[in-house]
Amino acid sequence: MRELDLGCGPHKITNAISVDINRKAHPDIIYNLNNIPYPFKDNSFDNICMRHVLEHLNEPEKVLYEVLRIAKNKTKLYIEVPHFSVYASYIFGHKKAYSCQAFKLFCEKNPNFKLKEIKLRWMRDVDSTNFFRHITNSVLSFFANLNYHFCERIWCYWVGGFGEIRVWIEIKK
Repeated sequence: MRELDLGCGPHKITNAISVDINRKAHPDIIYNLNNIPYPFKDNSFDNICMRHVLEHLNEPEKVLYEVLRIAKNKTKLYIEVPHFSVYASYIFGHKKAYSCQAFKLFCEKNPNFKLKEIKLRWMRDVDSTNFFRHITNSVLSFFANLNYHFCERIWCYWVGGFGEIRVWIEIKK
């Protein structure tokens, strides 16, 4: 099983081919993900991970179509992006903000992408040793995921934003 970690950063996935533009991350392949096509053959990967990458790219939809090209049938694509309601996402030079609804509509519009699961997380990086933050994040994330439409339309404006969206997509060819 071949795995690809696009935009790996310093936290590379074990046994995956890691790709990043930053040499300091020590990726297997140094490559600018804005440059399409990617240096991989068609139908090359079983699993593809993109953690906090799409928001930095110039044309994220084109990148997803390039991922489609290099993915095998039934490839599992995992994506993490900041939620639009997080103020900090604009500070870090992100080019786009995301919503759960945007991923749902993208997958409905593109039959090669089947949305398997989508989850909101209240806080992005929660240290499990901080019991209070861990429990608070778990409880708020649980309730948020009972109905993410409600969260995106009402909760994030009344209570506060969410740290990230986690998306699991199956690629069908």
